[in-house]
Amino acid sequence: MKKKNFTLTDEFRRNAFTTPDGYFESLSVRIIETVAAAKRQPPLSWRQALRPQMAFAAGFVALVIAGYGGVRLLDSLSPATDPAVPASLEDFYAASLDMKHLNEETALHVIHSDETNDHSVNTEDIINYLASTRMSLADIASLE
Repeated sequence: MKKKNFTLTDEFRRNAFTTPDGYFESLSVRIIETVAAAKRQPPLSWRQALRPQMAFAAGFVALVIAGYGGVRLLDSLSPATDPAVPASLEDFYAASLDMKHLNEETALHVIHSDETNDHSVNTEDIINYLASTRMSLADIASLE
């Protein structure tokens, strides 16, 4: 195959880009007018100046709250996989009682005796207090 010789005609050789008449003569005047117009704009108020930073801070706070909520949700949905952790406070009490040495007479004596008014702190009071402070049952069980 023979290649064709490509030649530019005079029509394509001339410059297609031209400037309007008087463009460069009026350029400096237009630049000065544009700069002067920019100087005439009122200064930004402190609210306008801080708006981007406040938007960033609000987005960051929203992200932290969403992350915290997600962690709490996932934590509440996941079942306790540790068999040593009782499922409820009643299970914890039942597991901690020594049922072999408990009889009805001893239980009634403790319930009706005045010895409970001696302002001493027993194990059950401590466990009740720790449970009311939302301490996990696993942490309470590890204290014994």
